[in-house]
Amino acid sequence: MKRAALICVLVLLAGLAGCSSSSKHLAYVTSPTSNSISAFRVSNHSGKFTPVIGSPFPAGSSPTSIVLDPADKFAYAANQTGNDISLFKIDNSTGGISEIRPRTPAGIGPAALAMDSGGAFLFAANVSSSDISIYSINAGTGALTEVAGSRFALPSGASPAALTVSPSGKYLYVASSTLGLVFGYSIGSGGALQEVQSPVAVGSGPFSLAIDPGEHFVYVANSLSDTISVLSLDASTGTLTALPNSPFTAGNNPISLAIDSAGKFLYVANLGGNNVSAFALDSSTGVPTELTTPKSPFAAGTRPVFITIDSTGKFVYVANENSRDISAFTIDSTTGGLTNGGIAASLGSGPSWIATTK
Repeated sequence: MKRAALICVLVLLAGLAGCSSSSKHLAYVTSPTSNSISAFRVSNHSGKFTPVIGSPFPAGSSPTSIVLDPADKFAYAANQTGNDISLFKIDNSTGGISEIRPRTPAGIGPAALAMDSGGAFLFAANVSSSDISIYSINAGTGALTEVAGSRFALPSGASPAALTVSPSGKYLYVASSTLGLVFGYSIGSGGALQEVQSPVAVGSGPFSLAIDPGEHFVYVANSLSDTISVLSLDASTGTLTALPNSPFTAGNNPISLAIDSAGKFLYVANLGGNNVSAFALDSSTGVPTELTTPKSPFAAGTRPVFITIDSTGKFVYVANENSRDISAFTIDSTTGGLTNGGIAASLGSGPSWIATTK
């Protein structure tokens, strides 16, 4: 046995973190136009995607987003034209998924999902009915149950396009793509929402939200105004305050955001620029500064619509809608720069969302 493998075995036997028992993990990619979800095994070393046998798997009507529970046992997909949510059981040995029926009703046009880090609640942003569906999650079966006060209404025409739960699980933030506002709510013990303040104005067309790991700042991609808003977050109350110079200049149609696990770098998929912008984050002020060495932005595929950082923290993946593929970049942990940028996977139809197991 090689020395590295022997050390890994000893670490695992001791019950310590920091060593994976597998050299690969899994990635799931939604494709709305083909009503399917593709599954891949992902190399922890190279980031390479290898299709799982049986992939792509049939899904609901226009699966737009997907999230996994903390134990990587279940996957949930929002079916935007089906107005419901699909539950899938993950087979970690094969990587395949199998749907558990019946599907759970949502509002009209569920476009995005968010789950708290403990896996207790699932939230769905219903873009056409301008409300939020709230579900409690059965950890054993994965089943969803609507909580009291679910279908939490937003102002008429708010069209919520993005939502995210704070790392502590205490707050939910929702972006209105039409009103240019971010709403903030505290999450009660039963999942019910309580508004923490009046909505905060951001730029035009906010389509993505990201919170730093320390829960100090909320970042908002304003796709129609080519800017990023930065909101200071009071972790004791959940209230938001725009930074003095916010919003900050971004790329062409910023559509999706991702922050690394150390809270040092912000990555932005630019829909109109066919590229990814990279920013260094000031941990004390929250101000983003675009990288100049290496120089940002970095070329991606055609019409990138979603960006995520792999669970290993080593790779950035971008879902390119029109070129029907996934771009993979390697992160330089010192500079935040991106390299390689090759195609990790090609698909038969445009991808919209990526979720990876641990």
